Amino acid sequence: MYGVAGHLVTLTSAAENQWVLDNLDGDYLRGHWLGGYQPFGSPEPAGNWRWVTGEPWSYSNWNPGEPNNAGGNEDWLEYWFSGTLGGWNDAASTSVSRTSGTGYVVEYPVPAPVTLSGTAVFQDYLGSTAGVPVTVQLAQGSTVIASYATTTTAGGNWSVMTPWKGDYRILVKASHWLRQVIPNVNLTAPVTLNFSLINGDIDGDNEVTLLDFGALVAAFGSMPGDSNWNPNADLDGDDEVTLLDFGVLVRNFGLLGDE
Repeated sequence: MYGVAGHLVTLTSAAENQWVLDNLDGDYLRGHWLGGYQPFGSPEPAGNWRWVTGEPWSYSNWNPGEPNNAGGNEDWLEYWFSGTLGGWNDAASTSVSRTSGTGYVVEYPVPAPVTLSGTAVFQDYLGSTAGVPVTVQLAQGSTVIASYATTTTAGGNWSVMTPWKGDYRILVKASHWLRQVIPNVNLTAPVTLNFSLINGDIDGDNEVTLLDFGALVAAFGSMPGDSNWNPNADLDGDDEVTLLDFGVLVRNFGLLGDE
């Protein structure tokens, strides 16, 4: 999760224990391993229990009669497969045969967010860049991991914050501009990325085609407030759809955005 390693869950309060039961189908969790253990040689059955993270062992929710070290080597913590829902049991590491199945409850820390920012140059555009909608996506291969919607400032600046860590392809798409991708961006510290976006994608399909010409024809001659006004057809940002916008389409006809 978020590109960081997880660990067996640590339950340091009644509220945390109940949250896991409420959000992860409590009855299914019977027999699942938790992040508690006894170091070798600890006093049995209840001595020196610890969490894998080193957090203080200040809370416990043992099932009645537990821990009991019944097998002589029960040094690991699980949700007991019988008895009180959410109750704990000490078990041997080889105790993997349960009528309800055995699994693991894994906790992933949420890392401090990283700022991803930069400047977008909107080609063939004379209007204000304040408030231009921009979608910023993080992808690995062809899979989009996260997507963020933002808007630019009057200077074309944009910024988003993300908890994801690791190496990603960064995809930026603004309303009627083609998508641009920057590969191999490492998100472990703040990153600045600048984009220069090609105009003409009126219908938002990431290519400039006859469909965009059709959308421009439908809005031709219009201004804000007209029934056929389409702000995405106003490619040059002068608040009217004219031959100047046709000129932008002609120059960029047939171009495709990055994928």
